[in-house]
Amino acid sequence: MTDRALKPPSGAASSDRYRLGCVAFNLRRASRLVTRRYEDAMRPLDMKAFQFTALAALTGRGVIPLAVLADLFGMDQSTVSRNIRAMERKGWVRLTNDPNDGRKKHVAATDDGRAAFDEATPLWEQAQAETRKMMNGFDWDDQRSWLAAVGGSIEGEA
Repeated sequence: MTDRALKPPSGAASSDRYRLGCVAFNLRRASRLVTRRYEDAMRPLDMKAFQFTALAALTGRGVIPLAVLADLFGMDQSTVSRNIRAMERKGWVRLTNDPNDGRKKHVAATDDGRAAFDEATPLWEQAQAETRKMMNGFDWDDQRSWLAAVGGSIEGEA
């Protein structure tokens, strides 16, 4: 993709010029629309996209610091904590105090959380297949590399 591809058409109104050419605007819009597709798919389970990906991150990892989960998602700890508390109310995760520092929290998936993740996985796979189909030959691996370069690599990525 060239810089020219990011530029709006000449003659576009001033506000359109910035909106159409703005990387942040376009990535946020795409992110919201893709997230909506996944959340629509998992609505029968009353599960949000963040909750699914948090359970995916927690399943098989044991207990991890909440700060590590926040870093993994590129979010501030208070936002992650608020979302995790909603999952705790559903019985999907367990929050505990760090044994060495009571101000720090650790989080782990519960058996109910692992079961909810297993139940949601086919719904996620369907949303994933629909999204990839809409990408119509778009090279996702190249774009993942670009996103990692822009936003930092994700733990466990090659």
